[in-house]
Amino acid sequence: MLQRNGLLADPQTGAASLTFAGVAPGNYRVAVLHRNHLGSARSRWR
Repeated sequence: MLQRNGLLADPQTGAASLTFAGVAPGNYRVAVLHRNHLGSARSRWR
């Protein structure tokens, strides 16, 4: 779930760490696209 402050959170728990079935743990870059908004990505992690 994309929160108002721009951060992602697990929609069921509200936790800031996300897990995806079948994907090894690690640091990944994620792009979030929405049909009504311009997509963007950061080149640096905050």
